[in-house]
Amino acid sequence: MTTETTRRRDRLWNLLPEFHRIKDAEAGYPLRGLLGAIGTEFARVESDIEELWNDQFIETCRPWVIPYIAELLGVEPIYEVEGTARADVGLTTSFRRRQGTMPMLEDLAESVTGWETVVVELFRRLSWNQHLNHLDADRTTIDLKAPGPLQLLDGPFDHHEHTVDIRPPSTAVARPNLNDVAFFVHRLIADEFSRVQPRPAGPGSGEWRFFLHPTGVDIPLFHRFDDDADRDRRIDEDETHSEIQTGWLADHLADRPGASSSVIEIRAGGLVLTGDDRDESVGWLEMQCADLSAWRQPPPGKLYLDPRLGRIALAPEDRAAELDGDLEATFASGAPGPIGGRGRPRVTSEVYEILEAPVPRPDDADPEEWELLTVGVGGDHTTISDAVADWSGEDAVIRILDSRTYEESVGFVPRVGGHLVIQAADGERPFLIGDIRLVGGGEEPPIDNRMRLTVDGIHIAGHLRVTSAAAVESIDVLHCSIWPIAESEDGAQPSTDRGIELLGSVNSLFVARSSLGGIETTSATDLLTIDDSIVDGHGASAIAGEGGVRSGPVTRLARTTLLGSVFVRELHATDSIFIGPVVSRRTQTGCVRYSFVPLVGNGGTTPRTPRRYRCQPDLALADARELLERTLSDTERRTVQLSVTPQFAGLDPFALAYTTLLPDAPQEILRGASDGLEMGAWYFRQNPRRIDNLHRRLIDYLPVGLTPEIVYVN
Repeated sequence: MTTETTRRRDRLWNLLPEFHRIKDAEAGYPLRGLLGAIGTEFARVESDIEELWNDQFIETCRPWVIPYIAELLGVEPIYEVEGTARADVGLTTSFRRRQGTMPMLEDLAESVTGWETVVVELFRRLSWNQHLNHLDADRTTIDLKAPGPLQLLDGPFDHHEHTVDIRPPSTAVARPNLNDVAFFVHRLIADEFSRVQPRPAGPGSGEWRFFLHPTGVDIPLFHRFDDDADRDRRIDEDETHSEIQTGWLADHLADRPGASSSVIEIRAGGLVLTGDDRDESVGWLEMQCADLSAWRQPPPGKLYLDPRLGRIALAPEDRAAELDGDLEATFASGAPGPIGGRGRPRVTSEVYEILEAPVPRPDDADPEEWELLTVGVGGDHTTISDAVADWSGEDAVIRILDSRTYEESVGFVPRVGGHLVIQAADGERPFLIGDIRLVGGGEEPPIDNRMRLTVDGIHIAGHLRVTSAAAVESIDVLHCSIWPIAESEDGAQPSTDRGIELLGSVNSLFVARSSLGGIETTSATDLLTIDDSIVDGHGASAIAGEGGVRSGPVTRLARTTLLGSVFVRELHATDSIFIGPVVSRRTQTGCVRYSFVPLVGNGGTTPRTPRRYRCQPDLALADARELLERTLSDTERRTVQLSVTPQFAGLDPFALAYTTLLPDAPQEILRGASDGLEMGAWYFRQNPRRIDNLHRRLIDYLPVGLTPEIVYVN
């Protein structure tokens, strides 16, 4: 019982004179019990009155009240997507007061979609003959000697003149016309890397080449800015979730050689070398924008930054003479959403509500009935292995307090009955370069008293492996990225190895909001459950049994994207995308609903699955047969399947838009899930509803005669 609940229950009893309370204590507190029951009901009434007061205001009302307040304002309800309905109703008066202005349309689009949006009147970009007495100096032809402005061509901040384009609107590029208004939306969210350790491109302490990403992959840098800052003007280029262009960075560094925190912040040995808080005692560092695709060594006193690849280069003598300690970098990139090991708050994630064995949330500083072991800066241990070695075998949380890189392989013998949670602190994104291995040893625990393992919020450049002699009750993988990699000077590449290998006895595996390589299990695994995740076999099987050819366990999939073949004992799937052959040994049990299951072989044969309900390409094939009133040929079947095959923005695991569907992907996939949303791992982002919200509001607020063009910037 919480302190607040106890205070409210005893409020009436505490008002009694001390004499009566002493007498009541001598009698065993009968009066306190009576007044406590009355006080509990009084507290409930009081709480209800407080809620009724809060329900008078859109900022504090309960979600079910929002449509009623909207009705009072005459506002048609929109879909609720991450607070958009509340923001839309709350800002209605402001929108109506500024109706038709470009800043208002930007605020409107952001409030109903949750995406940063730049609105441009495309007719202002059209070229026209100027009068010699009224020249506009800003309207000029393209300057081929100015690469910076050229990088903005056809984007939201393009200032070049264009000819009229009468083709239909496109989601990929703006097409200027007389009546068109472009809404440039930024679908990627900010992906913050806070004080991570850049990865050297080669061995040795004198290495001068670094990948900013701790695993050694190339990623573009994004602008860093305060999302919650009040803004009473139009959005600038450095206030959008977009890639930093080299032209903008060169101009920025010309004014500020040390760069600002909106670009990057680099530390070493406790000194801040760049950014707004730069230590002026470090006078040798001057940052320059450079192309490091072929690794160029800067002269002494310089630091090269490539924002397209996320690489930096230092002069070797500066590296050896001036830097005492590992480099740390703070910067931003982009991501489609919170899947995988990312440094975003996870305490509100609904994943923790559905776990069979509940675990402490990452912000719980003192979890009750759990042993707490801390790792990292300010923690009790310097490595994860040390914390595991100190684990007593009871229920315990090993919490990683920073976003540093841990180059180690964490191996241990499963204990009897305990539950071990290896967890990143909320808002942190630690990187493990190595494996987590559960190995056999000693007496095998009884089947009804085996340990549980939970891995939460960690980016693992290696494997999660249970060896053949180990026995575990269950493994939960939450908010993790598990990608075996092959390193090189040109950047790390995903390995063909499987991310999770359960070669021992593991009863069940649960994966949620994670991105990982393939999964291999043995016949000892009874159940595999995957929610809102990506499983990529890299050309091999995504899910399979021993050797990648035998059947895996009973598998339950919800809102998951699988790249590679799937061989399972029994299949239950909904709102999922399969890219590769699907084989379920049992076809009389299980069901596949609202999913894409491709045809098999050159002849387009039906995949071996249990009963399929409203799946693609089944529905498209049925429509084609009804239209032609005959059986389809093999070529026609493949053509129909191709017309509804998912189209992805990227299939490289390290690409920003990995497995996101293109805006021009077939509508049967974009809106083919059980409630009209998109199939696959990004279902929970509700992108179709965001666009529907925008179209619904533009009917009310867009000036008459103008045609909206929605263009996806990234």
